[in-house]
Amino acid sequence: RHKIPFLVIRTISDRADGNAACDFNTLLPLVAENSCYMVKHILDSIVENSEVPQRYDNVLNDIAESAKKHQRDMTDIQLLTVTKNHPADKIFALYKHGQNEFAENRVQELLTKAESLPQDIHWHLIGPLQSNKVRHAVKVAKTIHSVDNTSLAKRIDRIAEEEGKQIDIFI
Repeated sequence: RHKIPFLVIRTISDRADGNAACDFNTLLPLVAENSCYMVKHILDSIVENSEVPQRYDNVLNDIAESAKKHQRDMTDIQLLTVTKNHPADKIFALYKHGQNEFAENRVQELLTKAESLPQDIHWHLIGPLQSNKVRHAVKVAKTIHSVDNTSLAKRIDRIAEEEGKQIDIFI
């Protein structure tokens, strides 16, 4: 059995027509069977912050059911919450509920949100990273998913060392 180290699942696409890029429930078996990481938009279409924990719990229950069906341990699957276009108060509501893994796709948005939220959040940068923004990303992110060349990886490593940090990267 092969494990895919990272699988991104997005229920709402960036397409102008607003149609879903994929169906989360269709992909759940693949996640339960193969991946150890999972990304899903939990915060979309939520009007009240009180809805955030319930929606999160629903997603966790769906993952747990699929994992059980495919004889996987839930501890092998990590849910990563994408915060794109969502305010800090929604993120904080989910943080208070116990979620600690959040992802942003733009460095500037990551910096802004990290300033106003608890320092123990594990931030992931999942969008493209330009070499001139590496220092900013390293100051906040603990994981960078979008490393697409060796010079960028070396720059991240050098700056992380200067900052006294260790950054996990996905190539």
